[in-house]
Amino acid sequence: MRVIAVSAFVSGAPAGALSDTPSESSLHVMRGIGALTGMMGSCPMIGGMSAYADGRIAFLKSELGITAAQEAVWNTYAAALRTHLDRMLASQGDVMAVLEARTPVDRIRATIKAVESRIGSLKELEGPLAALYAALSPEQQARSDAILTGLGCTM
Repeated sequence: MRVIAVSAFVSGAPAGALSDTPSESSLHVMRGIGALTGMMGSCPMIGGMSAYADGRIAFLKSELGITAAQEAVWNTYAAALRTHLDRMLASQGDVMAVLEARTPVDRIRATIKAVESRIGSLKELEGPLAALYAALSPEQQARSDAILTGLGCTM
């Protein structure tokens, strides 16, 4: 029941509104974990993120058609994105702290820590992303609108 309560807390649903069946519980827990770590949608799970990130970054560069003149701003963004993804990987302990917390006070403290860490990482990524976006042509910006900063991955 504690897992259901944590997932209810993270998802915003009242704990009593969630089913006790394993499939329902698992779904809510994964949504909750996703909300904390950014692992939603088509994002990789934590273990494979490093290999996935390099391929995704190469794909984005190619898809956006980064020019020689844009290379420096792209490299700054790519480095910031790698750092962001490394932090997401390191935050696995924060998510586990939420799931393992025994009291409501411990759960909310662990959740606050996890969310603050995620926000800090996003704030550090914002500047390089803004600089890259400003350096893109209107056509590249239109492409980037569709492929950059996926809901959870932030890539």
